[in-house]
Amino acid sequence: MLEHLESKFDYVLVDSAPVGILSDGYVLSRYCDATLYVIRHNHTPKQMLERLEENNKINELKNIAIVFNGVRSRGFGSEKYGYGYGYRYTYSKKRTRRV
Repeated sequence: MLEHLESKFDYVLVDSAPVGILSDGYVLSRYCDATLYVIRHNHTPKQMLERLEENNKINELKNIAIVFNGVRSRGFGSEKYGYGYGYRYTYSKKRTRRV
């Protein structure tokens, strides 16, 4: 089935249970060109990453990459997306200094 999908598409993503909890990910990795770990910020325990590192020494996964999910931006303005153009004029009253 994977061979058929590879002939039809540029990329084929295979999702599995978290690697390290079950062995499914390691079995499927034989048929994959890369391995993506999706890690949720402030949610995934650091011990899980240490365990993944130990397991990778044994199973040797290919082209390992980490995707950080759920990272909140700090100091980068709002979290909204959009596009557009325009201009605006504002007039303000002279402010008097108060003591």
